[in-house]
Amino acid sequence: MKHPDDQCNKSQSKFLDERTGEERLWHERMFRIGNATFVYHSKTNSEEYNPTYEDFLDWLDGLPPKSER
Repeated sequence: MKHPDDQCNKSQSKFLDERTGEERLWHERMFRIGNATFVYHSKTNSEEYNPTYEDFLDWLDGLPPKSER
């Protein structure tokens, strides 16, 4: 996943262009995870997203038992 900010996306691309092999693959993976996390958190910080305590409890109920983690 690319970063939604064009300047950051260009910076990441330039950084990756300077890497090869396993190092490049590792950094590509980290950028994808970080970019997805950034997008997720930017959407959840909007005024439209307003979870309730009941939403939290529903989320907890959906987690696997501790023995399965």
